[in-house]
Amino acid sequence: MRNYTLKNIPEPLYEMAAQSAKTNFRSVNQELLWRVQQSFDLEEAALSGLHQNWINQALNSGPAKPASLAQWKKVLKQGLAKGRRG
Repeated sequence: MRNYTLKNIPEPLYEMAAQSAKTNFRSVNQELLWRVQQSFDLEEAALSGLHQNWINQALNSGPAKPASLAQWKKVLKQGLAKGRRG
């Protein structure tokens, strides 16, 4: 297991973490690790839901149809324009 030191934690944030740790019977370190893990778990759950939605849309759209060269060029043009806008 790796070690990592947090530096320059704003006092209000540290106080919130310390109070939450006390309420949850954890050390501040354990509380912060738990909260970091929760943020990754929530992000993964949201992405999984988004991916499942895309899969459902694809399945509900009917049989696959090959794209024409004109369609590919249009999509490429749109993607390049979006990339330039940032």
